[in-house]
Amino acid sequence: MQRTLDQNTKLHALIGQLRLDADMKADLVSQFSAGRCTSSRDLTVMECAGLISYLEGIISSPEKQKESVRKKMVWRLYFMLRDRGYFPHQDAMEAMESLDRMTTKVWHKSATTMTSKELSTYIGIVRNWKYKKACQEY
Repeated sequence: MQRTLDQNTKLHALIGQLRLDADMKADLVSQFSAGRCTSSRDLTVMECAGLISYLEGIISSPEKQKESVRKKMVWRLYFMLRDRGYFPHQDAMEAMESLDRMTTKVWHKSATTMTSKELSTYIGIVRNWKYKKACQEY
């Protein structure tokens, strides 16, 4: 049975509260549907209930899970910049160092110390960049 309207409302309110982008939402939906779908529209009542419970846990539990979401956002920012030609393929340690240098230079703050809200803002900015040239002009 497909998720209910109440579940849909609650799910999207939680996603908005956590400032999750479409890619992160799709990843979570895929995770909770065992890879069956990436759209919340296709979740069953039980799958949606599990996802809602997980997101409520992030909001209500202290920093551990919120930090996990923030770290995923840092990596999302890195991969978005890499896909636009800003970084060559690197190992994890070099990647974070490169990302920190770039964000410090452009936005005057290290990516690893940004809040989830700041990361969400910069992910939105980078989403509009098409190529490396746009990154450098910003």
